[in-house]
Amino acid sequence: MIHSLNTQPENFDAIVAGTKTYDVQLNDRAFTVGDTLQFREWLNDAYTGRQTWREITAVDAASPDAPLSNKYILIGFAELSSPPALSALRRAATASFHAI
Repeated sequence: MIHSLNTQPENFDAIVAGTKTYDVQLNDRAFTVGDTLQFREWLNDAYTGRQTWREITAVDAASPDAPLSNKYILIGFAELSSPPALSALRRAATASFHAI
């Protein structure tokens, strides 16, 4: 499954550079190890045209005692070994986008 995520420029640059390998996300969909993340750079409420792809390597829920534990998860990710297939990209283009 592909998850499209809108990303601010400072986070996008860190993801591309490889210095940001995790993200805290609202737990509003079924993030699973092996899924693909499509990070899309957004600036001033508009898509800049830059995107990058990563594979989910870890999904960790917060401790049950933590505040808002059921609303957020920590996602670890790494570079993809190969780009996603065209059919998967078409499906992702119709998916809803979430800002981070």
